Amino acid sequence: MDHQHTTITNPSSTSASTSLKTPQDYIKEYELILLNNPNDYYTWEKYIKVLEIEESSDKVLKGYEKFLEQFPLLFGYWKKYATLTYQVTQSYEKTIQVYEKSVDKKTGIFNNPDLWANYCLFVAEQSPDVNEIRNLFEKAIQIIGNDYYARTLWENYIEFEISQDEYEKVVKLYKRAIQVPCRDLTLICSNTSINNTSSVVCGGVGDGNSINNTTNNNTTDTLSSSSNVDVNSNQNVNIKQIIQTSEEEAIYQQSQKLNDLTSYWREQLYMPTKKELERIRSFEDLIRRPYFHPQPFQDYELEHFRKYIENEKNEYYQKQNKWCDQEHLIQTFERFI
Repeated sequence: MDHQHTTITNPSSTSASTSLKTPQDYIKEYELILLNNPNDYYTWEKYIKVLEIEESSDKVLKGYEKFLEQFPLLFGYWKKYATLTYQVTQSYEKTIQVYEKSVDKKTGIFNNPDLWANYCLFVAEQSPDVNEIRNLFEKAIQIIGNDYYARTLWENYIEFEISQDEYEKVVKLYKRAIQVPCRDLTLICSNTSINNTSSVVCGGVGDGNSINNTTNNNTTDTLSSSSNVDVNSNQNVNIKQIIQTSEEEAIYQQSQKLNDLTSYWREQLYMPTKKELERIRSFEDLIRRPYFHPQPFQDYELEHFRKYIENEKNEYYQKQNKWCDQEHLIQTFERFI
């Protein structure tokens, strides 16, 4: 039978040295440790937590700044830093400076889709300049839009264009998005807040059914589309504005029916993308930690990365997979590094 071992001390022998430390004591202790070893990640974490509780907002911001100078690949802390900067300063410009630093290749983590999505959403909510918002979304899409985890970025961009009643742009964005083999691809097309527009492009790919009843079967050049609005309203898409290739033009001219065009998009754009997604999913879903952390990877995880890289290199050298181009190969290497 186990017994707890209890040490009894003489109360008269206790001194101030055994009293509980104050938060300020911990702050001084952590600052001393970090002065001698600025690469001590776990002390940085404890230091930031104490600062958030005890110190002034300015000192907390300074703590985040120093922490991220040592560990610039921590996307979660960049998001916290940017959010706190806006809460404390109420300055759009200062918050943008933090976000810009966070996605800069020299000072932050440029290839994290979650961080880019957060940045774009902040600008979309705070800036009155539509061109500024749209340009930032496009910049993010160009940098990281083909990432496996880029779904939220695409959805945020689509939601923004819907809020502007730019339905031709929305349809074009859907057409681009369904050509990206990103995780939960079908959710982009089955998003209930934008399902009327998504059904135009995806042809019901979210559930595998035929295009729903909001699709126009008549010989018209417009299609009612909406986001939580009446599909019979006058918010229309000009079909001629969304036809982008000679093949699409030929398909539409044959019957003047949008169903034929959406069937073409489904077969030529979405289905090949879905097939590519199935190919890479077996590799991607085995990556348990798709982000940076100071804790080393296990040997089996590193071996999985090597196998994934070798597989993508083989796909690239065969020159038969349009998704496995040089840019994709470089991005895959950079993710793992």
